[in-house]
Amino acid sequence: MSLLRTEGLTKHFGGVAAAEELSFAVDEGEILGLIGPNGSGKTTALNMLSGCLAPDRGRTWLAGEEVTAMKPVALARRGLLRMFQTTRVFVRICAFDNLLTAG
Repeated sequence: MSLLRTEGLTKHFGGVAAAEELSFAVDEGEILGLIGPNGSGKTTALNMLSGCLAPDRGRTWLAGEEVTAMKPVALARRGLLRMFQTTRVFVRICAFDNLLTAG
């Protein structure tokens, strides 16, 4: 059984397909890279996987449990979360607490 699996994830913004029919599986211990040019749907894919953006179509499973419609906090509790790229650090809290703000 795959640790993370998607089938047919699709997201459109207006008439533009940001991600279309994305399907893959990642086994435990495996590393998968998501590469492509600007505008190819990498961020959209990550946002759908992490619950930050609902797909128009398709499904996602985490450890055999369908998680397609779950909110980001429920997914984070299961170990799947998205980290946003930022250079901002909260100077009044320690480094560990800065890391916890991502979850």
